[in-house]
Parts: sequence; C-alpha cells; structure tokens
Amino acid sequence: MNRRLRRSKLDLAWSTLVVLALAGVALAYREQSIRLGIAVAMGIAWIKAVLILELYMDVRLAPIVVRALLMIWAACCAGMIVILH
Repeated sequence: MNRRLRRSKLDLAWSTLVVLALAGVALAYREQSIRLGIAVAMGIAWIKAVLILELYMDVRLAPIVVRALLMIWAACCAGMIVILH
C-alpha cells in the first residue's frame, strides 16, 4: 500500500478514535437510562476495538477465520458487559 495512503488512513482512524472517545465521555455525563448508556458505551467501545484491530494491529491482513474470531471475541466481550451489568 502506498505509504501516503496508509498514513492518511491512520490519521483518519486516529481522528475517529478521538471523536468516539469524546462521545463516550459526553455519554457519561448525560442523564439517561443506565442500561441504555452502558449499551451505547459498549457499542462505541466495540467500534474502537474494530478500528484498532483492523488498522493498527493489521488484522485485516490475517486469514478470514482469524479476523472473524477476533471480531466475535470483541463483540462477546462488549455484550457480556452489557448483559452482566
């Protein structure tokens, strides 16, 4: 992949991670249902995990089975936190 294109993708991913982190912080200060807040926060966390796995850890280059298992694992972690809370 072109070095400049990779750099711009990482810059975009970094900006997205910052925006999602700020959204998570803003969510913490809103008054809403606790269960809804936790579900939304875990959804944001899952999106951030996918971005980090795909772009920073280069999981997109791994075999499809490995990618699928990692995505399922991240979704299960977020889901278990929502269910158990």
